[in-house]
Amino acid sequence: MALFHYHANDCTTCFAVSLSFHPSLARRLGAQMGLLLSDTRWTADRAMESDKPLYGASLRKQVKKMEVSQHAKYTCTFCGKPTVKRHSTGIWNCKACHKTVAGGAYTVATPAAAAMRSTLRRLREIAEV
Repeated sequence: MALFHYHANDCTTCFAVSLSFHPSLARRLGAQMGLLLSDTRWTADRAMESDKPLYGASLRKQVKKMEVSQHAKYTCTFCGKPTVKRHSTGIWNCKACHKTVAGGAYTVATPAAAAMRSTLRRLREIAEV
């Protein structure tokens, strides 16, 4: 089900249309009919869609990489299920076991955290000996 807005003579008409085909095809068909598809889902292809001609290709690629990683699902370290999603900046929630974990802004585990864990493990081994 998709919600289309049709603008004519400064009045907006809103109607629902059942679309059983691919969302990108729905957007193209809606654009051809003069309609605006309003409830499309976020996908990796839509990253920075409004800023395409601006800022340069390398920055767009970096932002797309960050947006893809922050919208991805990660494996929970407690229950092992791939249900960890980003709640807000640095806060990650597991939907299966309802655990909340502090992590990076765009990924659950950062390279700095991995380096810190290995350093702490090495120091613990030295203290035990």
